[in-house]
Amino acid sequence: MSNIDVEKYFKPDLNQARKRSRKEIEELQFNLSDAHYKIGIDKTYMIHTYGCQGNEADSETMAGILELMGFTKALSEDNSDVIIMNTCAIRENAENRVWGELGRLKAYKKQNPNLILGLAGCMAQEENVVERVMKKYQHVDLVFGTHNIYKVNVLIFLHDTFNDIFFLCHTSCKS
Repeated sequence: MSNIDVEKYFKPDLNQARKRSRKEIEELQFNLSDAHYKIGIDKTYMIHTYGCQGNEADSETMAGILELMGFTKALSEDNSDVIIMNTCAIRENAENRVWGELGRLKAYKKQNPNLILGLAGCMAQEENVVERVMKKYQHVDLVFGTHNIYKVNVLIFLHDTFNDIFFLCHTSCKS
């Protein structure tokens, strides 16, 4: 066994915390390219969030990007042009609910072939989930993990332009 003091990694450093609290909060600006600004004019979106506060924050980020693109929040799925399922892979019950919802949304996709249906979040980062979507849920248009939520504008632009399915995942993702 080595003599590395791992305890230091688990103790809070109060001096560092005080320094951080004195720093000014940096506000980040998200800029869209000109091609992405008008894609959502007269279109609506809906985001279903499953999971933790991190997922809630990610959903708010995606909603902000979609609104920058001109989309407005839909009141129901019936009149949505984009539906994104922001998912959690930690709890099996949440994962099962997502699979059920994706199956249910297949009818919406049949009624409106222009509907963009996306699977985002933790589940979308798992290779077995991507494979399952590709085999059993081919009506899903976008699959992207938590580290790619800021690319939702690019994915929608690409789908809108090429009318194709796009997956953003790790290099182990197979297409």
